[in-house]
Amino acid sequence: MESGAKSLAKILIVPAFQGKSEIQLEDFGGFSTEKNIAKLQHNNELIQQQLSDLTVAGWELVQTYPFISSPSLVTTRYLFRKAKN
Repeated sequence: MESGAKSLAKILIVPAFQGKSEIQLEDFGGFSTEKNIAKLQHNNELIQQQLSDLTVAGWELVQTYPFISSPSLVTTRYLFRKAKN
C-alpha cells in the first residue's frame, strides 16, 4: 500500500515469505513533487523486486486487482499460488 501515512505505506505478505511479512515503503508527504516522484520510483522498484522474488521461488501470479478502502487509499492486491511440482 502506498500512502501519505508511514504506518500505511507497506507491502504485506501473507503467509510470510523469506521470513518477511511486511516491507516498509516510502510514505508520500509534503509538497515536493520531485521527492514524491523519487519515493514512488523507489516503491515501484521494491514492489517489482518482491514480485520477481516470489516468481523465482515458484509462486504463480493468479490475479491482480485494485482495492479501494477510501478515496485516498487505493491499493493493488496480488494473488499468488504455489505452483504444483
